[in-house]
Amino acid sequence: MSPSAPSDSPGTAVAVIRAGEVIHQECTGFADLEWRQPIAPDTVFPLASITKSFTALVVQRLIDLDTTIGAYLSDYPTPGRDVTVRQLLNHTSGIPEQMLIPEFRERRFLTHTSEEVLAFFTDLPLDFPPGSRYAYSNTGYWLLGLIIEAVTGSSYGEAVAEHVFRPAGMADSRMLDDDAVIPRRARGYAVADGVITATQMCSATVTGAAGALLGTLDDMVRYDQFLKGHEFDLASRTPGVLTSGRATNYGFGWVLGDYRGTPYAAHAGGLDGHTCLYARFPQEDLSIILLGNHKGHPIYQTVLDLAEKFLGLPVPTVPPAGPMPVELAGAYRDHDNVAELTATGDGLTLTFARKVRPLRRLDESTLICADDPDIRLHLHEDGGITVDYPFYLFTGYRDSP
Repeated sequence: MSPSAPSDSPGTAVAVIRAGEVIHQECTGFADLEWRQPIAPDTVFPLASITKSFTALVVQRLIDLDTTIGAYLSDYPTPGRDVTVRQLLNHTSGIPEQMLIPEFRERRFLTHTSEEVLAFFTDLPLDFPPGSRYAYSNTGYWLLGLIIEAVTGSSYGEAVAEHVFRPAGMADSRMLDDDAVIPRRARGYAVADGVITATQMCSATVTGAAGALLGTLDDMVRYDQFLKGHEFDLASRTPGVLTSGRATNYGFGWVLGDYRGTPYAAHAGGLDGHTCLYARFPQEDLSIILLGNHKGHPIYQTVLDLAEKFLGLPVPTVPPAGPMPVELAGAYRDHDNVAELTATGDGLTLTFARKVRPLRRLDESTLICADDPDIRLHLHEDGGITVDYPFYLFTGYRDSP
């Protein structure tokens, strides 16, 4: 599609669910700008990394979490062979992130065999000893799809259909297929300098169990109901634990945290012009779902605005300025992002995502952003930090390799 003036725009499908009832629903923009097809509750969107919660449900139902990759994939080489299924689920495996391998990214739009994908990373050294750190990994979830196929003898897509889609009544949800014609599917778009362009879709063979499922807003509402009664729902809100004994802020396909004192389980996703975010507040029996086809749409702010409206929780109090642990100043990295703590006299600022924020001390292990008290920074004894945004987290280390 040639660039066009944005007289019409891509958009979003949004639902807020309380106690099993949809109390707010809004669909805006176009699923396909060329055909001027409006977004509707039955528009089919990529679920991107929300796929990970589906994968985790199937794994928990079928697989011993403390067995190793080698137990299911007999030819998997030594560097990651002893990584456990639990470590894959909780992003603590140390297996390199495939999307950061330049040769892999260049070929992500091409259809690959499983053997071809494996060849990009299986012989690489681990980023850290398994279980010792948290580092978000699409590779780990892609491998879980391969393990599901080895255990069931069927495709990953069929396994999800059997254990989630059909029991939940999600009739319009499916696995992405590079060659399939999928009715009512939204096309992805990017907007830059006022110009809209259509995006190319990454191959399903590359995203796999990390991000290749498709679904509709209506079906995601059904998924929300399915999760409430699922035997593994509580486990899905249990954080992973490192070998040091520290709990992470991620567990079984969900980012875990609290918003203004209320626990949540959430996951966002982004895939080639598509964005999505699903946030659940179990104690409040409230869920918010956003699916969109506009790269760069402010999904976090949109969902935060809805959470503020429908939860009505008071804004946290910012502590007064005081002495700060300036010895922590430095750059903290994961495999592709960096957070900077900078000493300013006896204070600290956080620089992350192109924003500089002054910090205040909340307690011995927690700092809070003075300009946005919903953002917190947790200090870890292993030398790492976690920047905890609502529905998103960054964990980095000063001594990362």
